[in-house]
Amino acid sequence: MMNIPLAPELNPKSNMRDLSTHRVLLTGSNGFVGRAVHAALMEQGCNDILAPSRDECNLLHQEHVTQYLMEHRPNIVIHAAASTGGIAWNAANGSTAFHDNMLMALHTFVAAAQAGCSHITHLSTSIAYPPSATIPLVESQLWDGLPSGPTAGYATAKKLGGFLLQQLISDHDMTAAVVMPANVYGRGARMDPARSNVVAAMVHRFVDAKRLGLDAVTCWGSGKPEREFIHIDDVADGVIRATACIDNPSPINLGTGHACTIRELAERTANAAGWSGHIAWDTSKPDGVSRVCCDVSQMKRSLDWMPKVSLDDGLSDMVRWYQNELGTSA
Repeated sequence: MMNIPLAPELNPKSNMRDLSTHRVLLTGSNGFVGRAVHAALMEQGCNDILAPSRDECNLLHQEHVTQYLMEHRPNIVIHAAASTGGIAWNAANGSTAFHDNMLMALHTFVAAAQAGCSHITHLSTSIAYPPSATIPLVESQLWDGLPSGPTAGYATAKKLGGFLLQQLISDHDMTAAVVMPANVYGRGARMDPARSNVVAAMVHRFVDAKRLGLDAVTCWGSGKPEREFIHIDDVADGVIRATACIDNPSPINLGTGHACTIRELAERTANAAGWSGHIAWDTSKPDGVSRVCCDVSQMKRSLDWMPKVSLDDGLSDMVRWYQNELGTSA
């Protein structure tokens, strides 16, 4: 078991960094989460945001990252870049997910420390917990083992990124924060069935079913696993909050503290799409881990913050967005 301390008790209102006074590097700025974090930074009055494309700074190549950070010298780095997808993609690309996510964190964090960066915020994941962890997931259980299942490669790399930060802050004059979001959903999500996560896949299926007049839709798995979902706007707010007030890379859950079954998610998504046909379940497809639900008491204390968007409101908003993308309406 690795001994990483719990996040310190803070009074966020009196210890907030004014992000508008810093040069911020945002990795993954063209991705689902990155776009939302970029918008949230702009709302905070941040005008000096570095948001390089892959051509400008390829995080898989150490020399690219080192050169970029040495040239631009950001004060703060928010690492939102990730190589991932849904269960099927992760199951088929476990080694790639581990390799790419590990290299991106290693190159970015080490180069940032060498360039004199004062703070790094790392977006990890709530699926980084070991299978032995009890529900609700408490941060103190994180290092009791390695993740398992089809997402283990991705989750392990993200988890080790937090460990790397712990080592770096002991060697450099810098601070760090690590947040572990629950399943993220909302407008702007990747909708490609080959790479989409469970919410995006369901929105895609049920909006199409409504549009095409289908009587039945098939979803993967048994529908029994439980998952916790957090809207993209809340994730962006939580990341900004952690960047502003956390100084130690002790992982913090970022979620609602409430879970629902995949079957219930399907029913609620179908309702949001205005579709009322039959939902079938293909049990030959993988379920993933049986239950994910986070204890958010540490988040409440350390960030003085809670998510605002309910699951039903978030699903309705995502359905409307996707219908607009398709040029259709309910």
